[in-house]
Amino acid sequence: MNFMIINCHTANRGDEAAVHALVYDVPGSNDYSRDEGTNSLLLLFYTLIIYFHQPFLWFWNTISDKKIEHLRVKLCSFIKCKMYSFDEGDCKKYKLSYNTQFFQNSIDAVKTNRDAYFVGTDKGRYELIKKVYNHLIEHDIKPLFQIIPDNEKEYELAEIIHKGFVEYDTVLQNVSSSKVILDITKRGQTGMTMRAMEALFYDKKIITNNPLYTNLPFYRKDAVFILNDNLDGLVEFINAADITYDDSIKDYYSIENWLRRFQ
Repeated sequence: MNFMIINCHTANRGDEAAVHALVYDVPGSNDYSRDEGTNSLLLLFYTLIIYFHQPFLWFWNTISDKKIEHLRVKLCSFIKCKMYSFDEGDCKKYKLSYNTQFFQNSIDAVKTNRDAYFVGTDKGRYELIKKVYNHLIEHDIKPLFQIIPDNEKEYELAEIIHKGFVEYDTVLQNVSSSKVILDITKRGQTGMTMRAMEALFYDKKIITNNPLYTNLPFYRKDAVFILNDNLDGLVEFINAADITYDDSIKDYYSIENWLRRFQ
């Protein structure tokens, strides 16, 4: 589970509303192999940092019953802390407020040199990713897939397994140099992933298994392909012309406007 503690407020300066924020990416927030006491100390440390301001806690990954209650007891019962999630399903289930993903560009766009890209941990997605990969190879499409393997699991298709960490700037370079991005969401997830955010800001087409992407403001049939059982139409989608997204949509998902939506 990943989350941020966000301390932000707005200040009117003439006709402009300036957003001031400190965003704390909590160490160990996605590592529950630690005992709860260790995690509690980490949370208390960040609580003290932001004690005199109005903090928000925002999840950018899906969450579970045990973890949400742990945070409510150890953090949000200690100070006034409003909890948000990027996932509308989790917001309904756990009575959280909703805020989207965001993106802050850190590299310039580079020349496209491959057809499709995927990067991410397995988490039960391997079989579908392998199916898409084999389909692309059969049709002479050049993919780069980097699945971070689950512990102690064996994989038959070694060329799509990446052992080790992938630096985020490397991920962005690979996104920027690819024609389409494969975005496979985990079971039960409804929110938009960071891969989709990156595809939006680098004007890349998206292949996804998430039918709820048809509700996104930038959804178009020439830009987003919803996978079907037989992968019908996938090759034609990839080989079709490149696309661009409206700057107004990118602006909505910018970190500045994302911060303004906390209230």
